[in-house]
Amino acid sequence: MIKRFIFILLAINTFNSIGQLEIRNTSLENPDEALLYRQLYNLIEFKSASKDSIVKVLIENDTVQRHINTFFIVPEADHQSIDISAITLEGDTIVFTLDVKDFPKPDLMLGDQKSGNLSKAFLLQNPGLLYDFPTDSKLPFIYPVKSDLVIINKKGKEKLIKINGNAFSEKQMKQLSKLEIGETLIFKNSISSCPTCLDSRVEAELTFRLID
Repeated sequence: MIKRFIFILLAINTFNSIGQLEIRNTSLENPDEALLYRQLYNLIEFKSASKDSIVKVLIENDTVQRHINTFFIVPEADHQSIDISAITLEGDTIVFTLDVKDFPKPDLMLGDQKSGNLSKAFLLQNPGLLYDFPTDSKLPFIYPVKSDLVIINKKGKEKLIKINGNAFSEKQMKQLSKLEIGETLIFKNSISSCPTCLDSRVEAELTFRLID
């Protein structure tokens, strides 16, 4: 693989740490985590104690875009870490090493319920769809903005309901109130609210059998 370096002049803003240059991944819940996710446009910013300082930034990565003072970094699949070197106007070089991990895969949930038997009474409370990310996820809160619900009756006939947002509309609630015990509900084709994901589609499916 041919490795390329990106050389960019960057104006950086005031920061409250004297004489230090810091790097932040603002796409994470905690921007100070030294972490990049694959399948994510990681939003990298630099901050310094010196107002309007100029630095030269060297990033060893094949997928880097710049917007004003933010770098959008997408790590390649074979990268376990990425070194980012920042050279200050005074000639000092600071190297930041950020770990690279796969984007965490969430489970889909209806309220606090996962696949299995589902009470009709619970369904009609309209608890809303949520994502359950692994406990070590460093991502901020991400939720479904669109999903499909496939209803399969006891004769095997399917009906599709398009959900906008993460909860049912009033019209859809009226439809759901007519469901019968023993029918199957499959939530799938979810779209997440993640604005920096390479692909906002979520593969997780959620299957319920309706009970009383």
